[in-house]
Amino acid sequence: MKYKMYIVGLMLYFLCNATIIANMSNDDIEQENQPLNIQYSPDLQNLMLNWINEYQKFNPDLSLNVRQVSETHFANNTYLSFLSGRSELANISDHQWKIVVGHDAVVPIVNLNNPFLKEIKDQGITSSNLAVLLSGAAKPDWIVLLDGIQSSLLKLYVLEDEFVNKSLAEFTGLDPELIMGLKASNLDQLLLAIEKNPYAIGFCRLKDIIKDNVNEWADNIMILPIDKNANRRIDNFENIYESPNTFLRGVWIGKYPTKLSGNIYAISTMQPTNEATIKFLNWILSDGSKYLNNYGYSQLASAEKQEYMDMINPNELAVSQTEFVKSTYNWVFILIGLTAFFIAVVYLWIKLNLGRSASPVNKIHMAPGLNENTIMAPKGLYFDKTHTWTYMEKEGLVKIGVDDFIQHVTGNITRVMMKEPGEIVQKGEKILTISHLGKQITLYSPITGIIKKQNKHLLTSATLVNTLPYTEGWIYLIEPLNWLREIHFMFMADTYKDWLKSELVRLKHFLVYAVKSNTSAYQHIILQDGGELHDNVLADLEPEVWEEFQTKFIDTSK
Repeated sequence: MKYKMYIVGLMLYFLCNATIIANMSNDDIEQENQPLNIQYSPDLQNLMLNWINEYQKFNPDLSLNVRQVSETHFANNTYLSFLSGRSELANISDHQWKIVVGHDAVVPIVNLNNPFLKEIKDQGITSSNLAVLLSGAAKPDWIVLLDGIQSSLLKLYVLEDEFVNKSLAEFTGLDPELIMGLKASNLDQLLLAIEKNPYAIGFCRLKDIIKDNVNEWADNIMILPIDKNANRRIDNFENIYESPNTFLRGVWIGKYPTKLSGNIYAISTMQPTNEATIKFLNWILSDGSKYLNNYGYSQLASAEKQEYMDMINPNELAVSQTEFVKSTYNWVFILIGLTAFFIAVVYLWIKLNLGRSASPVNKIHMAPGLNENTIMAPKGLYFDKTHTWTYMEKEGLVKIGVDDFIQHVTGNITRVMMKEPGEIVQKGEKILTISHLGKQITLYSPITGIIKKQNKHLLTSATLVNTLPYTEGWIYLIEPLNWLREIHFMFMADTYKDWLKSELVRLKHFLVYAVKSNTSAYQHIILQDGGELHDNVLADLEPEVWEEFQTKFIDTSK
């Protein structure tokens, strides 16, 4: 009788939920009919209109509301807003949802008739010399910037643009209010001043000097090269100024000073749920990104695109559930579901009555959430068995980071402990310790080399390793000492994905081992035979379990 009542109760529960699902279907249909509301800052007009026109070609029935607004009017809960500028967005709350959809840049420009054109191309300019001129600490003369030339008076023109001024201030280390130079109120005024005076230098946005839809600079204009390493010459890896396409790729892969770079943001007051908005954002990050170059903006790297697509579509399961909700609007599917559910309940009743002899087994049960498909593995990177990734920059330094697997296992990383620049590390040597609320895991170096730089942003924002493991969450820049040999022991993306399958099996085996030795620590975790691991599996477990994970899982991989 008890089980009969249980079955009836379950059936009633399912019927109630079926009714709710049908009602939810109506809500979803209404949501699908919601228009796409877009607003953008004036400087993005050409790009946004192009995006919208191209998108509408494939979505002719789209209901669309578009408007141009100033930044001060961006706080609107019904519009998806697009804004360019630096990461410190004025009038935009930190609590608002935002993603990066493209990169912007500030550039110094000169006249092609400048008499020192050869020296300019050979030497470039440094941030320190530019700071001397913009601060007024020295008479504005070309000899401040270039070696081996005659004294020649120069004039500085700065476009009156907040992004331009903030970028110059950060690049030179000056107060924005103290930057010297003649202010050009608009682009035409700036370009005219550079055209009339071959000894002048101007500062504007990259998009201002690229002809729309043409791979050419504005007439009679070139970008003044930046000598990033301040060695008084433009090295091969710094030479990205040949054409707009070459330069845009240089910005994209980080060859241009980051302090002169900014972003294009898509902003909303909360996580977008409107289907039209989500589709538009996905299109911008994929097919739509190719239009950025036409207007002087740079595309995101592939890893960045994937990061932000994951933010737009945070849970693939939620998407599949939405599709299921829509299908249940047809009551035929509900009846089929009821029949299947009834059969399952009967099967459960039989199992409960005939299989009671089975005693509890020390197995771990977890909710689905962690498998090789939920772990990101961008192409173009080398992955190591130490759960680190490497990527060689054009200048020969290797960028190192932690793979996506580790952060899925540990949960939010609250602290990163790194070695200092100048230290020599050997492949397989301890190189990094990550911490989650005091519980630690130490990782090993995938290569041998000299640490040239550490990512200091992690000292205050360790969660970058979780949110952007393949971009802003990088750990070190290392000068490799045995690169060509050591990469033979690493995986590329497809092979790495196959290897992850075995790693996940190994992780399950570790958990089964651990539960036998420390059952109390795993009372709340369940893993059926053939089941999946849940995300952040170690996050809530005791330090003793982390120590076992270090010894029996991580240490054996080096």
